[in-house]
Amino acid sequence: MLSKRLRNYLGRLDIRLAVYYSSALLFLAIAISWFLYYRLEHNLTKQVDGILIDEFHELTLEIEEEGGVREGVQGFAKDVVWRKYYPILFQVLSAQNQVVTRPVEFEAFFTFGIRNQEYFTVIARHDVHGIKGHFRVLERRIADKASNKEYVVHLATHLKRTDKILENYIENIVSAIPVIFAASILLGLFIAKKPRDILKEIIGVTNKITSENLSERLTLPEARDEIRQLSITINSMLDRIEGAFEQIRQFTGDASHELRTPLAAIKGEIEVALTHGESSREYRETLFNCLERVEDIIRMVNGLILISRFDEKEIDWQPTEIDLAALAAEIIEFFRPLAEGKRIRLEMQAAESVILYADRSNILRLLNNLMENAIKFTPEGGRVRLRTQCSREEVVLRVEDNGPGIPPAARENIFHRFYQINAARSGRGRGTGLGLHICQRIAEAHGGKIWVEDNPGGGAVFVVTLPKDKTPVA
Repeated sequence: MLSKRLRNYLGRLDIRLAVYYSSALLFLAIAISWFLYYRLEHNLTKQVDGILIDEFHELTLEIEEEGGVREGVQGFAKDVVWRKYYPILFQVLSAQNQVVTRPVEFEAFFTFGIRNQEYFTVIARHDVHGIKGHFRVLERRIADKASNKEYVVHLATHLKRTDKILENYIENIVSAIPVIFAASILLGLFIAKKPRDILKEIIGVTNKITSENLSERLTLPEARDEIRQLSITINSMLDRIEGAFEQIRQFTGDASHELRTPLAAIKGEIEVALTHGESSREYRETLFNCLERVEDIIRMVNGLILISRFDEKEIDWQPTEIDLAALAAEIIEFFRPLAEGKRIRLEMQAAESVILYADRSNILRLLNNLMENAIKFTPEGGRVRLRTQCSREEVVLRVEDNGPGIPPAARENIFHRFYQINAARSGRGRGTGLGLHICQRIAEAHGGKIWVEDNPGGGAVFVVTLPKDKTPVA
């Protein structure tokens, strides 16, 4: 149980982040400490080398003043051998690597000969002035003008102080790095607590979200960082999900209501015929009424199937070049009998040579829905006008009527599924409430737009803009 709890604890995001960042900090601290150690050692060694080169200059001056190597070395030895800090050990060798002069007390140290290196470090195994350990050695050649010979001088001094400084540095680093690592983990846990609390809130809010509870939203943190952006994105996603569920609920309710009304009417017609029908004429009238209701249902179902195909992007678009003037004339002739039955005057104003690259069947469906609505809601003796206009990049279709018009409050909703306005546009001849939504989907699929305006002479004007050469997409 303990191991499982430990695994769960170590698996937390804030713990892992704190460990990752602390490990990175530890690696960086070790790298920087090594670099500083290297620089410190280099500078201290360079300082010792400076001391040795200064002493070599002193030795050369002594030799010049005394007039010989042996005499100059004797005078030099009196000054430097018994120094407390950085005592100088030395020997003079001939060019053939033979000892020329060397104090007796230094014999145990100078176990090496000429190395042909200016600076090098050796380790003394025996006490030299009570000191063991590292010594820095300078090797230089000098010429004795009196004897016309060349000699090699070795000057050495211990690195006790340098080694002590480096040792203290390492001890401090070894002591400090674990403290830094532990402090960084604790500080990392403290810093990571806030994003962890935000993530816990996100988990808590998302766990509360169901199809019946979509109103939960995340609290936006004050800091304008990625966590705030994530919270905004999740809230926006929840808004879209809530809107989608609301549309589904509304669609389900509207579809149920729209289908229930004709089905209830069919049921009532059949019940009346079965109860009171006495002649074939009454039965035929009942069947005729039921057929009308069934046709309404079929038209509604076909509209829903088409909308579903739009939603699933399964529309088989077949774009071609369309002559809008010819298409407008075709629509006018198709609706003329229906308009004459209501004594409605149909008019057309079509610009010549307007070519549109679009799906002909769906553009016909769009115009058909708009013209059907215009004739349906235009009173007897009224007028319906179809106009086509053209610019360099787009075409404009306008269907104008002088019916009751569209109230301003309803203009944003008339393109929603199943939306029906008041009784002025309802009644026995009411539609399914899907036609304008289908028109909007067709226009948008062609890269266009559709909206409604007031007709200056009374009524409504539906305006459709379509780009000339955009390939339609679902």
